[in-house]
Amino acid sequence: MKPKLILGLALVLSGVLFGCATKPDSIDRLVNSLSSSHGLWQNGLSPVIELPATASTEEVVSKVLERQVTSYKILKVRHVHIQGSLPDLYTAVNVETNVGEKIVLFKYEGQAVGWWSRIYDAKTSSNRKIELGYGRSPGIFPEANP
Repeated sequence: MKPKLILGLALVLSGVLFGCATKPDSIDRLVNSLSSSHGLWQNGLSPVIELPATASTEEVVSKVLERQVTSYKILKVRHVHIQGSLPDLYTAVNVETNVGEKIVLFKYEGQAVGWWSRIYDAKTSSNRKIELGYGRSPGIFPEANP
């Protein structure tokens, strides 16, 4: 009797543990891609976002996207750790825009610098970043080759 009970419990527990595993989403894929680049993803330009450290996620996203899209809706907000950068804590925001689904990645870098940010295409969730059009023509950088 006991072996059947133990087997039954093992099956229930494995179903609970494996059934609760979630499929990686676009933010997970982006974090994994950036973490595997050994920090090379940090190279390049980033616009100056002059907002206070106390700015809300909505305020930062609005400022980052203001010259890029005409409309957007925030779908998901997560705090993520990206290996290879110090400090490695960022805010990742999945947004639906008039030009497709994007991920806005940002963090506050202090009063002298302000907010660092990048926009990534959520469909590819790779090292493809959208060039921010601050005095430059908008476009997409080619994928980095770490």
